[in-house]
Amino acid sequence: MPGPRRNGRDCSGSSHVFKAALLGAIALAVPATRASTAGAHVAAASRAASRRAPAATSSPANNRWVSKALASRGGADEPEEAAEGIPGVLSEVEVALSSFNDIVGESLLVVDNPKKGTTKEVSASETLDGKHVAFYFSSQAVEDQLEKAAQGQETVRPTPVVKEAYKKAKEAGKELEVVYVPVADSLETYEKAMKDMPWKGIVHNNATVANLIRKAEIRVLPAVIVVDDKGEVVTRDGYSNMVFFPEDFPWKNKSLKEMLGPKFLKADGSEVTAEALEGKVLAVYFSASWCAPCKQFTPILKSVYSKLQKDGKPFEIVFVSSDKSEKEFSTYMGDMPWLSVPFDGKTRGTIAQLLGVSALPTLLVFDEEQQLITANGRQEIIKDTKAENFPWYPKALAELVESPEVITQKPSFIVFMEGGDKDEQARIRELVEPMAEARAKMVEDGKARPAGFLTASEIEPLSTAFRKLVGLDEIQGKYKFMKSKKALLKPRVALLDLMRNQFAVSEEGDLTEESLAAFVASWDAGELQTKEFNLPAKGEEGDAEGAAE
Repeated sequence: MPGPRRNGRDCSGSSHVFKAALLGAIALAVPATRASTAGAHVAAASRAASRRAPAATSSPANNRWVSKALASRGGADEPEEAAEGIPGVLSEVEVALSSFNDIVGESLLVVDNPKKGTTKEVSASETLDGKHVAFYFSSQAVEDQLEKAAQGQETVRPTPVVKEAYKKAKEAGKELEVVYVPVADSLETYEKAMKDMPWKGIVHNNATVANLIRKAEIRVLPAVIVVDDKGEVVTRDGYSNMVFFPEDFPWKNKSLKEMLGPKFLKADGSEVTAEALEGKVLAVYFSASWCAPCKQFTPILKSVYSKLQKDGKPFEIVFVSSDKSEKEFSTYMGDMPWLSVPFDGKTRGTIAQLLGVSALPTLLVFDEEQQLITANGRQEIIKDTKAENFPWYPKALAELVESPEVITQKPSFIVFMEGGDKDEQARIRELVEPMAEARAKMVEDGKARPAGFLTASEIEPLSTAFRKLVGLDEIQGKYKFMKSKKALLKPRVALLDLMRNQFAVSEEGDLTEESLAAFVASWDAGELQTKEFNLPAKGEEGDAEGAAE
C-alpha cells in the first residue's frame, strides 16, 4: 500500500515506492522510472504499438541531475556529448555535423488552415537552420492520462506549458522553432492536436519518430530537448525548465546553487549564505514531520552527520521541507543540526520537482563540484551508519535488490547466481567486479557507453521477476537439494536494455571471465542477438498493474 501523500509526494520510503513501481513495470515489460508508479512506456510507443497510453511524470529518470549520474558521477556540468563511436545518443557532435534533414527528415508539417485543420509540408532545413530548436516529445494520450491521474485536482497539460514558453520567447524576439514529435498518436489524433499548435511537427508515421526517441533516449513523456543555432544541445530537461521558468529562454538547466537559493536557515533561526556550502560534499534532504519513514531515518542521519562533523569531513546537509505549515517546519527543523531552505512553498516545491523527488524521505548526495554522487543516499546511509564509505560513490558492481534503479538508467548486465553457495557467489563477484570497474572508468573517460553491472544472489521478488522477464526458469530454495534441478542453479548472465525493449541471455555453461567478457564484447560490437520483451496482450494489463500495488 502506498503511504500517505502531502504536497504531491509519497511517504512510504523511496526504496519501497521505487521497487513497487519497478515490479509493475517489469510485469508490463516496459521501461520504468524511479519513484514513479506509472513508469514510462516510451519504448512501446516509439514502435507505434499503442497498446496502452505512455505515462507522463517528472521523475529522477527524466532529470539530468539523477538519470545519468549513477553511471559516471555526472551532474549538471556533465558533458552532454556521447563519446565518438558510441551509438544511440543524440549528441552535440551528431547534431552539429548533421543537417536538420538528417535528424527530422526533409519535410515538416505546419498547419495550413487552422479552421479546417489542414496541414502542408515545408522544408525542414529552411525552417530550422540558424535557429534554436525545441524538440517536443509528447502524446495526446499523455495529456489525457495526466488529467485522469489528477482525479479532479488541478493539473497542467504539457502543450499549454510549451505554448507559454514559446510565446514568451517569440515576444522577446528569439529565433526559435518548436518541432512536435508525436509518440504513438494516430494520424487522426495527430492532425487534431496540430490544429492548436503554433509550431511545426514531424511528418506522421515517419521512421524518424522512432529514431529520434531512440537517439534522444527519451524515457519519460513529455520531454523537450533544446538545441541552439549551432546545433549544440542546450538542455535535455527543457520541459521541466519551461514549467518553472517559461521566460528563461533557452531554458538551460539551473545549477544546484541556483536551485537552492542564496541563503539558508539554522535551527536557532540565524541565516548563513551559500558560501557555507563551498568545498563540501552536500546532501539535500527531502523530508517532512508528518512522514513516518522520515521520523525513523532522521535520527540515523543525525548520527552519521555528527560523526562526519566530529571527524572533520567536508560535509553539509540542506533540509528541504514538505511540511504543510511553517509551524510544522520550525518544530521539525528545530531538532536538526544542519541547514535548511527557508520555508517558501514555491521555492521548496520547485527544488523537489526539478530534482525529480516524488517520495519521502529522499537524500541526494552531491560532490564538491555539485555533481551528483548518488540519488540513494538514504539507502547508502542505512547500510553504512559508521560512514565508512563516505561520500558513498556508487559501486561499479551492485546487488540487484539494493540498486534496482540502475536498470532504468542504462543497459545493464545482471548475473543471476541465486543458485550458488557463498563460495560460488564470491568467485563470480571476483571475476565480474574488475570488469565492472574497468567499464566505469572507460565511461568516465568517454571511451565506452554506460552499462550497469548487477548480481542477483538472493531469491526474492525482483530477481524472480527479472528471471521471468528474460525467459529464465524461476529458482526455489529447495532446488539446491535436488539433483534434477542442478542445471537451473548454474549462473547465467542477461543483458537488459529497457529503453530499447531488448534483452539477451548468455548460453548455458560455466561462467568464466572469458565467457563474460565475450558476452559483453558482442554487445559492444552490436553483434549480440537480442530479443524484444513480450508485452502483455490487451486485457492482461490489470494483473500487471496490480503487481505495483
